[in-house]
Amino acid sequence: VTLEEVTDALNTQNMDELSANLSKDFRFTTLDQKVLKTPEDLKKYYEDLFKSNNAIIKGYKTTPTIDEGATFLSDTVCFCIGSAIDEYNISNINEIKLPIRWSTVLEKEDGVWKVKVLHLGANFYDNPVIDKISSSLKLSLYIAIAIAFFSGFLIHLVISKKSK
Repeated sequence: VTLEEVTDALNTQNMDELSANLSKDFRFTTLDQKVLKTPEDLKKYYEDLFKSNNAIIKGYKTTPTIDEGATFLSDTVCFCIGSAIDEYNISNINEIKLPIRWSTVLEKEDGVWKVKVLHLGANFYDNPVIDKISSSLKLSLYIAIAIAFFSGFLIHLVISKKSK
């Protein structure tokens, strides 16, 4: 398995290609912290995320880099740590670039390296998705205040005209 193969499978949402690079009993913790254990779980998750009627993500691209090369625990097991910039095209928000961290455990299975564990994570405190939502909420609040002020002003005019 290579980083390029896994990246290509993720970027094209080709779950058959991704599954071919996973060990028989893999664990994949997604960015939203769901744990996937079977190729069927993987396909369903990505179909729901990108292709269902309720899908909010319209496009996705990841550009991972290895931050710490492979650390071998034995001749058949190693782990690797890295980072990535994930680009999402999200309904109602447009494009978001989200820095993430990832870690993986690779295991040699039938003489071939396979992904045994893949864990994705993002900084909850410094997150462009939350920033966009916060900006939208602030804008909505400012609009609501302006409408309330204008409505109050109109009510005042109507009441003052009636009292004359």
